[in-house]
Amino acid sequence: MTQQVSDIPLIWRRKKVEAETGLARSTIYAMVKAGTFPSPIHLGSRSVGWIGEEVISWLDRRIAQSRMSVSTRSRQGQETSTQCSDRQPHPRTGVHGH
Repeated sequence: MTQQVSDIPLIWRRKKVEAETGLARSTIYAMVKAGTFPSPIHLGSRSVGWIGEEVISWLDRRIAQSRMSVSTRSRQGQETSTQCSDRQPHPRTGVHGH
């Protein structure tokens, strides 16, 4: 039985993971230890790699979380700006007080 090429998991070495995520080596390993980043698999006695699909899934979740938190902060900012709209601007700077 032969596998389709798309069925074979791609293994990413650390430098590829760093390049794709923008994370530093120490951050990746700290997040692995904390359980917030996919764990690497052992490829040999002194080498590891990450399953590319797991890293991509992690990135997708991070993007979704980021978009949700930006949306939430944006809505909170709108509430704050409407609450402050009745305040007078500072006479010299023109900035509304907080």
